[in-house]
Amino acid sequence: MGLDWHSEVRMTKQERIEWVKKYCKEELERGEPMEELLREKAPVWKKPCSVVGAPKMKDRPTFEADIREYVEKRKADAEEEAKNKYSNRGYIDYWRSRTVEAEMEDAADKWDCENCPLLKELQGADSTGSFFLGVTVSSCDFRGKVIGQDDAIAIDLQEEAYNEMEPNEMLDYADRLEEEIDRLREEGHITKVPYDEYSREYDADDFPLKDPKMSEEEYEKSLHWREENIRRAVHWLRTCAKYGIRMGTSY
Repeated sequence: MGLDWHSEVRMTKQERIEWVKKYCKEELERGEPMEELLREKAPVWKKPCSVVGAPKMKDRPTFEADIREYVEKRKADAEEEAKNKYSNRGYIDYWRSRTVEAEMEDAADKWDCENCPLLKELQGADSTGSFFLGVTVSSCDFRGKVIGQDDAIAIDLQEEAYNEMEPNEMLDYADRLEEEIDRLREEGHITKVPYDEYSREYDADDFPLKDPKMSEEEYEKSLHWREENIRRAVHWLRTCAKYGIRMGTSY
């Protein structure tokens, strides 16, 4: 799946205790010591939602209307799925019986990513469009493979992309990535092809989820994809570091 950068903050001891109480009930009932469960099972890191001022879903002024629209869409999807010969019966049955009230109850205390200050400040340097969103990455994570697996980037910077970093290390790394752009430019690694060539390549590409085709004026103003990747990575690193968020990694 490649490399992902995860936004993380350290959990307090009390938060870890509450986690154990919620997820290790059987172990506690058997008499396993709390300190042992904290050491061996409780997570050390959490998502930064609570420290960046992210709101809860229930605080949305349009919470009920949004949930109602979401449930109606899922119910419609379920009916379309039911028309397929090899349909997912579990999905169909779940959404046919799902009520707006039940979905509201489940969603109420979830974080409202769409209105999170951090996600807004990341300005697209995030994972909101990822196929793995909600499975291996969160909205405020970053697809680090665009740095770690780009052979044009200096090998030491590629290798460092796999290291977990604290905020001060992230700022230093961001500075060095930004400096790398000048070298890449001098060596021709971020030189765009002429618009006619871009246009031909775009038209020949049948990938269904590609970005809309740019006009010639838009293309001239745009960055080379490699420079865009690096600048997005730099922005993610600096923005997260400003909030005291560290970088975890998975690959």
